[in-house]
Amino acid sequence: MMSVVKGRLFEETLRLFGREYALEVFVMTYPNQTNYYRCILDDIKVVDLWIDDNGQWIDLQAGHTEISKIIGSRIEEKVLPPQLSIAH
Repeated sequence: MMSVVKGRLFEETLRLFGREYALEVFVMTYPNQTNYYRCILDDIKVVDLWIDDNGQWIDLQAGHTEISKIIGSRIEEKVLPPQLSIAH
């Protein structure tokens, strides 16, 4: 299914596993209006994130990963309204 970029949410420097990465986060939408988050690390690594039915951040290609948890929590802190944030 084709998706469309809705806009850049934020960019920042993210420290992962002892290294700093440039992180850009975009909100994307499918034609059925379902949103997910496209995250680009250092202009090369693309991570597409979604909140699953259990309220966990998941990478659409790799499944539940440490990176999906870390970046997902940054999205929550920066852009999700409090009622959509995931309780930890």
